[in-house]
Amino acid sequence: MVENKTNGHRTFSNFNEGLGKVLRFGANNDEVLNRLAWMRDELTPAMKAAIAQHGELELKPLMAQALHMGDEVHNRNAAATGLLIKRLLPALLACSLPQEHIQRVVGCHLSPVTITSSSICRWPPVKQ
Repeated sequence: MVENKTNGHRTFSNFNEGLGKVLRFGANNDEVLNRLAWMRDELTPAMKAAIAQHGELELKPLMAQALHMGDEVHNRNAAATGLLIKRLLPALLACSLPQEHIQRVVGCHLSPVTITSSSICRWPPVKQ
């Protein structure tokens, strides 16, 4: 969930599934379903724990910095994804999660499109 504290608008988005065969493009084979189950069982609880440990994550300054690093925060997201990892990794490591879960979560976030859903989610409340 992304919340604009100024006007109270909230937007929601799922986690980005990455590249390749993904449900949002109509794929629904075992590979896709297994990834979605992993996202439900490991990724979501890990991110929830990391954000609870970290505290609120301010997306606007992260995206502003990413823009200065060459991202356009939609199709080119390598800097924004790296900044997200940099901010959340210490909190993720501080959570009492199995190390293999943390490794898979960090590996998932090495995809340059990780932050796409959150970045798109961020802008509608700003425009209204």
